[in-house]
Amino acid sequence: MTIKVFSDCHGYLPNIASEFDLLLIAGDITPAEWGYGSKRVQWDWLVNEFKNWLDSLPYKKKTSKVFLVPGNHDKVFENMSEAERLELKQILGPHFELLIHAERTFEYIQDDEVKSLRIFGTPYCKMFGSWSFMKPDSFLEMLFAEIPENLDILVTHDPPTLNGMGKITQGRQNGKEAGNEILSKYILEKKPKYVFSGHIHSGNHKFEEFNGIKMANVAHVDETYTPVYSVLTFEI
Repeated sequence: MTIKVFSDCHGYLPNIASEFDLLLIAGDITPAEWGYGSKRVQWDWLVNEFKNWLDSLPYKKKTSKVFLVPGNHDKVFENMSEAERLELKQILGPHFELLIHAERTFEYIQDDEVKSLRIFGTPYCKMFGSWSFMKPDSFLEMLFAEIPENLDILVTHDPPTLNGMGKITQGRQNGKEAGNEILSKYILEKKPKYVFSGHIHSGNHKFEEFNGIKMANVAHVDETYTPVYSVLTFEI
């Protein structure tokens, strides 16, 4: 089974040429350009540019999925009503799934057997400024404690302070650790098999194993918001 993962494209939707079963997006899908900060403008972008991109993707099967976890720039998803979620799902089609601090099971067939992956996605980040999905530490403690054990894949917008995923390596703040310590604590406690994050664009993009967990920062753009990183592809 082929899985592709990216984050933080900020409107620069990547070209995906090869087929996949599952595509995971770890937030900040909407453009960061001036004028895209309102929910209405972001909604229009989702149901036009993003939908056209979704429709063009090389899905391997009818059951292939795109799971999107929002990020702090994706204001349109914060406090979204159930009616709005259903409308967006109807517009974007059956391949699309929105994950806002929730778990989904993805089923697939391998070697003539039905298998499944448990996937949990959370958009919540530590505080800085007044962006979406940012919460104080006391609230993050409660939220991240809800991450289930025995997950196959954990997708978070905020990166942990693990294996350099949240360490800035470009620009004026080069060398600063900007990852989320509370998230790190619960990742090590819950031990998902895979962890993917973004948010800190220049964090460690190497797909590596740390404490028995395979992880990578999968941001698509660098700290100058230039799309330079490739979409991660791997097989299960």
